[in-house]
Amino acid sequence: MSIDSRHQGRTHRAQAPHAPATRRHSLLALAAAVMGWGLGPLRADAVGWSHAQASAKPSVRQPVVLALSQRHSLCHLPLLLAQTLGFFDLEGVALNVQEFDSDESALKAVSRGGASLAACDYAVLLSQQAKGLDWRSLVVQTRTPQVVLGAWPRLHPDIRGVQDLRGRRVGVLPSGPGVTVLDAALRRHSMVLGDVMLMPMRQASDVIHAYRTGQVDAFSLNDKAVAGLEQAGMVRVLADTRSLRDTRELFGNLLPGAVICAPGIWGAEQDWLAQKVVNAVVHALKWIQTAGPSDLIKVMPEADLLPDHAVFLAAFEKAREGFSVDGWMSDQAASTALRIRSQQEPALRVARVDVARTFTNEFAQRAKLRFRV
Repeated sequence: MSIDSRHQGRTHRAQAPHAPATRRHSLLALAAAVMGWGLGPLRADAVGWSHAQASAKPSVRQPVVLALSQRHSLCHLPLLLAQTLGFFDLEGVALNVQEFDSDESALKAVSRGGASLAACDYAVLLSQQAKGLDWRSLVVQTRTPQVVLGAWPRLHPDIRGVQDLRGRRVGVLPSGPGVTVLDAALRRHSMVLGDVMLMPMRQASDVIHAYRTGQVDAFSLNDKAVAGLEQAGMVRVLADTRSLRDTRELFGNLLPGAVICAPGIWGAEQDWLAQKVVNAVVHALKWIQTAGPSDLIKVMPEADLLPDHAVFLAAFEKAREGFSVDGWMSDQAASTALRIRSQQEPALRVARVDVARTFTNEFAQRAKLRFRV
């Protein structure tokens, strides 16, 4: 029986151990559950740590290298916060984040042994399955793409809706959900990607610069700088996937954005490390739900708050609803992602991708029990 089915509809209360022997039994039970030793159902007392245990940093931390692109994008904020708040330290993990120029490059780094995990747009995993490469999402960071499709009303007063983008230059990143959102918005107006001129750029800052200088007419982008453009009256929003309502309106359901993923089925030791990483991220997701502006200002690295603290906070408030609350991937959201991606990438239909093989909720389930999310 899977961990998902064992815990469906059940309520657990975590209890702190009262004696060394009980503590050893609890940790052994957790290890057995995580490593799949089959020693019976995973109990709440096996995953519920006392405050004293959770606060004590392990003396030896296990190094984990994680590959991603667009490190400072808000879609990776849960991961960044988990690192900044010390949640990885509490798990005994020394996280080393390496940045690459695209999601695909990040996945290749893992495949070649240069990293253990990757953070990327979930739709990229679907494309990997179509190529015969077995990847799975371990935890969801964002349950919406958090992409804005916009144009500058002063420079382009004639662009009043998506239908007016025909023949226009649209700035996008080489990978990620920007093109997916643009494609879905165009299809709702009986258009396709070929009806616009895609202008791929390496960094979000490059897209914003090209937009400000008139090198592109519109953008489809997930970046905190969009909030600054909105405040300055420099963007007319044509499509928005930051909120749950707007995402459902465009796609018919929620569409998962950023996930943390791993290739294939790992060995027991690697699964143990994956659980620690998921624990830290789910811990951060819970923190986000109640964090206020002052909380963020206190913990965020100054580099992420620049050039304007107010813009960062405005971007966060716009994006807050789109963050996952528990790291869970729903079957409906995953199926929606496959349907949408298949429209953009016909090879997915030919390959008959098994969406159930592209994610697991086992790690998120254990983290949910531990942190009572």
